[in-house]
Amino acid sequence: MRADRYDFVVHGATGFTGREALRHLLSKPPQSLGRWAISGRDGGRLADLLATMAPDRDDIAILVADTSETDAMQGLAASTRVLVNLAGPYAKHGANILAACVEQRTHYLDLTGEIPWVRRMMEAYHREAERRRVKLVFCAGYESLPFDLLTLVAARALRERNGVACRKIDIVADARAPAGMGPGDMVSGGTVNTMREALATGPEEGSDDPAALIDDPARAVALRSRNPIAIRAWYDEELGGYIGPIFPAPFINPPIIHRSTQLLAAAGEPFADDFVYREGTKIGEGMQARLAAEVLCLGLRGVSAALAGGAWIRQPLLALLDRIGPRSGEGPSEKALSEMQWELVARAEGTDRRTINVRLHADGHPGYRSTAAMIVASG
Repeated sequence: MRADRYDFVVHGATGFTGREALRHLLSKPPQSLGRWAISGRDGGRLADLLATMAPDRDDIAILVADTSETDAMQGLAASTRVLVNLAGPYAKHGANILAACVEQRTHYLDLTGEIPWVRRMMEAYHREAERRRVKLVFCAGYESLPFDLLTLVAARALRERNGVACRKIDIVADARAPAGMGPGDMVSGGTVNTMREALATGPEEGSDDPAALIDDPARAVALRSRNPIAIRAWYDEELGGYIGPIFPAPFINPPIIHRSTQLLAAAGEPFADDFVYREGTKIGEGMQARLAAEVLCLGLRGVSAALAGGAWIRQPLLALLDRIGPRSGEGPSEKALSEMQWELVARAEGTDRRTINVRLHADGHPGYRSTAAMIVASG
């Protein structure tokens, strides 16, 4: 390993989330971050980014590398101890950079929500990464990092308080948006690009499989039987009334959570063999909330059906997305980014059926401002 490696590199820095990541890093004392760099395929855009956001900083290096070029990715990975990859869609652009990180013994993080791609990368590189002591961390933003960590915190709290393993976790999300926030404040151009890829190609096998990341076939079969992913509303007075599915994608967190709990249980953490996980979005009390929860279910079922349908239904949706969706580099307004708040409440149930609740609160848009802070902090 080269002694002059950067401590970390943020790749894909000119995208919307990349700019948010840079903003977060610039809020920290320079001496607290070590040697770091930003990277991407367009050196001019990277220079313009620094000139705009950090005109007085000369300690941030610029590295130019295109994810389609294998040698460039090897060089980029070799230059740093940790690579934070924000350049999606990952199924299209991520394999070269991940392979290079394993080869060069560089720890890797990304923001993918493309679970079948994660499965392929796990099958290809898990054992080699383990042998080389390289950490590969997928989905390190709002999906799925806070849900993943809150599951572990709740299970540990349950063991400390009641002395038992955790057999069930329910997590309910609640977001508070500022007045005047519109549809354009929900997603960025990068997220829309991933949606475009999904519409262009159709869903991959395993997209809705809770056991997609379980490598033991018998465990995977048992998990699918006891804990399938279901797009449905439920009522829970303790957790806030009517609960709808997680927005925007109910198929990302469950396989990540089950992968983590399998690995953690093998390492001695307090998860029961028959552990189950459920998540949802708080809608509220009353008939109007119940209707809203059901409408959200119908909408997500419709999107799933459209993705699974033939080109005759996906192509018109793709054309609509091209017409109304944000472009690369575009995303939510500053008001939405800074004034949104969100909360997760986890209810953990032990093997003795007793429960405890653990609460997480955060400021900032969950999908972008919070996500950028999460992934660079993890890096």
